[in-house]
Amino acid sequence: MTMMVAFHDVSKIFPDGTVALRGVSLEIPRGAFTVLLGASGAGKSTLLYLVNGMTRASAGAVDVEGVRIGPRTLRHVQRTVSMIHQQFQLVDRLSVLDNVLSGALRDISTGRALIKWFTAEQRRRACELIEMVGLGPEHVYRRASDLSGGQQQRVAIARAFISMPRIVLADEPVSSLDPGTSEEILTLLKDTARQFGVTVLCSLHQVDLALEFADHIIGMRQGRLEFEGPAHEKREALARLYDKAEQEHCETLIQQH
Repeated sequence: MTMMVAFHDVSKIFPDGTVALRGVSLEIPRGAFTVLLGASGAGKSTLLYLVNGMTRASAGAVDVEGVRIGPRTLRHVQRTVSMIHQQFQLVDRLSVLDNVLSGALRDISTGRALIKWFTAEQRRRACELIEMVGLGPEHVYRRASDLSGGQQQRVAIARAFISMPRIVLADEPVSSLDPGTSEEILTLLKDTARQFGVTVLCSLHQVDLALEFADHIIGMRQGRLEFEGPAHEKREALARLYDKAEQEHCETLIQQH
């Protein structure tokens, strides 16, 4: 399997001295649903943000499809990457359609963006994606603030795919949802990515969800890479990611799966 993203001895130290990543080297398989797993503060979000340039490495390098991220290549790389956020980050007063279309703003000029002048093809694709994520015609012009949390995350998924990305980053996309809705959203994300041939890098802290959905698992602990590989090979290593109090719960989940 070819690699989509490669991290080369990457470290990240924030201005306040916090060490988020410590010499991480790993590769993300193309087309896989890869889960970043670890406790809070393990460095998962920082690793995600390095891929789309929302943060820059203090040391080391990141390649996306063989292109080294840097000042001259960042814009090119960003056009291939979309992101789904933990708190949805929709504009409450805008309609579902306008929120989905906002994912295509990077594909149009500033002038057109200011007046929301999208092409007929972009609008058609937005409506198709709204239907694909399980929302009906009655939702198209509904304000985002009127939707449930699960519905809002469905809108966020549609927004992420409208620009036809090659990579989708998902930062704890179900942490604010109930267990049943969490499974629905991750199923939707994985199925949609598979349909379009998109690589997903998704951070989670729920072991049971990682075991259920991941093709590939990356285990992080205190900014270090603990392990990485096909999900079915890493079940027994998962408990190493957590403190003793959490390990027993983790081991129970592993046995259940």
